Amino acid sequence: MQFLDSRHYWKPISLWMLFLAAILPFLYIPWFDEVFMSTISSSFLQTGKLNLTLAVNGNEAEILTYGPVTFWIQSAFFYLFGESLTVGRLVNLIFGFGLFLLVYRWVKTNITTLSARLVLLFILTDMAILTTLMCGRLDFISVFLFCAALFIFLKNRNYISLVLSGILFASAFLCSPRIGIYLAALAPFFVVESISQKNFRKNIVAYGILFITFCIPVGIWIFTKLGSIDAYIKNYTENPLIVEHVGSGSTSWIPKPYQAIPLLLIVALLIYRVRNRIKIPQTIWLFITIIAFHLVVIKEVGPYSGMMMPFVYIVLALLLDKQILQKFKILKYVMGFYFLGMLGMVLLKTSIMFSNFQDRIPTDFKAQVSDSINPKQKPKVLASYSYYYILKDLNVDFKSFDYNFLHNLITPADLRSFDYVIVNAEGLKQLKKMQPDTEFDEMPIGNAEKNNLPSFLKAFQNDYNGYLITFKNKKDNG
Repeated sequence: MQFLDSRHYWKPISLWMLFLAAILPFLYIPWFDEVFMSTISSSFLQTGKLNLTLAVNGNEAEILTYGPVTFWIQSAFFYLFGESLTVGRLVNLIFGFGLFLLVYRWVKTNITTLSARLVLLFILTDMAILTTLMCGRLDFISVFLFCAALFIFLKNRNYISLVLSGILFASAFLCSPRIGIYLAALAPFFVVESISQKNFRKNIVAYGILFITFCIPVGIWIFTKLGSIDAYIKNYTENPLIVEHVGSGSTSWIPKPYQAIPLLLIVALLIYRVRNRIKIPQTIWLFITIIAFHLVVIKEVGPYSGMMMPFVYIVLALLLDKQILQKFKILKYVMGFYFLGMLGMVLLKTSIMFSNFQDRIPTDFKAQVSDSINPKQKPKVLASYSYYYILKDLNVDFKSFDYNFLHNLITPADLRSFDYVIVNAEGLKQLKKMQPDTEFDEMPIGNAEKNNLPSFLKAFQNDYNGYLITFKNKKDNG
């Protein structure tokens, strides 16, 4: 606790944030979601259309799963600084840091400076949050806009604030459809607040302004791109890749077991308040509802809990007042243990990054690929999204895929139409299943045949490796 009171608090925090920015290109090699978003932003910058240009088939239709705001923002960064892995991730990092400081300021204003510093410390060492922060999925753009809108709304209800909140809520929703879950969570709060306060008519007018300013930009997007609300709904409900992300009905959101600690602590503190008839402010119920909606509706098939965890720490800050901490001194040890556990995981992941740092720099891998495929002839190359930025720089005719959908998106005939295929070890196995009667050469590239980590640490290993595939007797097999 002495560190939290110290005037030197911001020095290590600032250094840690600078360190995170410095390792941005190296902590992970590119993965599907961030390349997916980067290519759509690049398409918008070049053509004004939200196309997934890397898809082997079906790349003519615009991708309307997300709204346009995320791609507008990322394409602006590409226009200013060029498209690269670092720039693609930098967008999310900037908005992520903005979100963290926004949460810090809100907690400081509404609770205490000590609570705000503790919340920021947890946020900056939370594995789920850092996983979301350090990639180009761009989730923190939407959460930043949502929190900015919510905090303005909670602070002030004058007309300017209501209009600004409505526009920011709409912008957040037009970044990611998951924000719609958070907006739905606000509805019970708005209803309860309206009927529990004396100024019912004034509240209805305020919510009306908020609703109209939200609906205008969202409505323009829906009707210009999809034609009707019914078509907009079907765009989600009839897409199996979206449906599989909905309705966990469990705690599948937890990326690591220790993430359950803050959630269980919230439940325990709520039970204590209820049993002792201690009033629970509406603001606490507001954030708890957001968390509950996330847990019930969003299936954790990706690092989506990183979007929710800032609200978890806000609730903890609201529940852990001085009286509670003085009565239950063990809570300080629980939080200390939790912080050290998270910090240990972060340091472990960082040390593994440095242990194979050279393999995370694509220079040698890129040179091997360039020497093998002769880019001057502009060959057709099919490769995993992991190699997107390498092949983009080589200026080849490049298409990509996700291993999870390889069988559904690429036929054997599609496969044989390419001059080269670049895959990792898992992709090589799938390729052999898809082409059992086809002979091909496989040349290891980079770190493909190394396995320098124990299996329980394998999830932390991220390096450029793969196999360059060329088909034998290609014409005979086509």
